[in-house]
Amino acid sequence: MITVDNLVKQFGTIRAVDGISFKVAKGEVLGFLGPNGAGKSTTMKMLTCFLRPDSGTATLGGCDIIRDPVGVRQRIGYVPENAPLYDEMSVESFLRFMCDMRGLGSGAGSAIERVVEQCAIGNVFHQIIATLSKGYKRRVGLAQAFLHDPEILILDEPTDGLDPNQKMDVRNLISQMAQNKCIVISTHILEEVDAVCSRAIIIARGRVLADGTPAELKSRGGGTLDAYFRQITTGGSAA
Repeated sequence: MITVDNLVKQFGTIRAVDGISFKVAKGEVLGFLGPNGAGKSTTMKMLTCFLRPDSGTATLGGCDIIRDPVGVRQRIGYVPENAPLYDEMSVESFLRFMCDMRGLGSGAGSAIERVVEQCAIGNVFHQIIATLSKGYKRRVGLAQAFLHDPEILILDEPTDGLDPNQKMDVRNLISQMAQNKCIVISTHILEEVDAVCSRAIIIARGRVLADGTPAELKSRGGGTLDAYFRQITTGGSAA
């Protein structure tokens, strides 16, 4: 579902992404794990066609990010870091607006009903977005990404800033969707990888340092993901 081929992105003298390549299949939940500044969000923005790579490319759902960015956007659901919303809108009007943008037509009503239930936002459905807590804003951001029921989900720090109960709800939702979708989650939270990911890539300084299941990565660290993560992101050897 996703093939990433030698992506590079440079900002001035800083090479934020330095030749990243990987593949993700349907049914996988890939944890894109790294310290702050590792290049996770920059990679996400290239995969979702918000940034053009300096070199390399990627295909999502068979569409190339350089040659067919509209096709890519049609096939993915994207929740960026600090998901931007229209604060002056109600949740209902925002979701209806997003249905119009997605061209859902007569299917808009059923799509909204589905995501309201999935994301547990029924009790704030008529509220103005500006009045919502950070947790509910995050849920509304997730809801807009699920409206068109895409096969590919790109979620950048989906539980950032949420309380423990809200984190559990979002992780459960991702787990429920995992079987029929290809999901990539950017995170710096190690426990999130254990909780929802079937596979993890560790990056630092814009490069892939490790790729494997959580169990495989733990075994390389002597039984803990934390030990292995610290080893390879602070100058140790990749494996």
